[in-house]
Amino acid sequence: MSRFLEAQVALDKRLNTLTGLPPVARENSEYRPIEGTLYIRPTNLPAGSFPVGIANTDSIRTVGIYQIDVFAPLGGGAGPALVVADAIAEHFSRGLRLVNGDSTVVLGVPAQEPARPSGAWHMVSILIPYDNIFRS
Repeated sequence: MSRFLEAQVALDKRLNTLTGLPPVARENSEYRPIEGTLYIRPTNLPAGSFPVGIANTDSIRTVGIYQIDVFAPLGGGAGPALVVADAIAEHFSRGLRLVNGDSTVVLGVPAQEPARPSGAWHMVSILIPYDNIFRS
């Protein structure tokens, strides 16, 4: 498997274990949100890769952000989106190590971006920074 795919799978597997997971709009998959229904959309944002050592057989470190957008019905206040955002942040806690194949993904401190309207939804984004060490 590749370092990019292994990191993505590790992060998605962790998301799938979240209790009370709302519907998920997955990347490159058809999903039509139902107006008035809360849902989430995860996106992996790799930000660069670096060698850990000088040999071409040394590990590779990839950094990135796993962004999870929470879409709550517009007009319902901030509460519904923030309840889900808090659950996501707790589920992806700082220092958590996710192992998949030859990759170990270590999570940083989750952060929240300012809320904003998005069509018929109130959207809050949770940013989960990560380091992925891939043993090549």
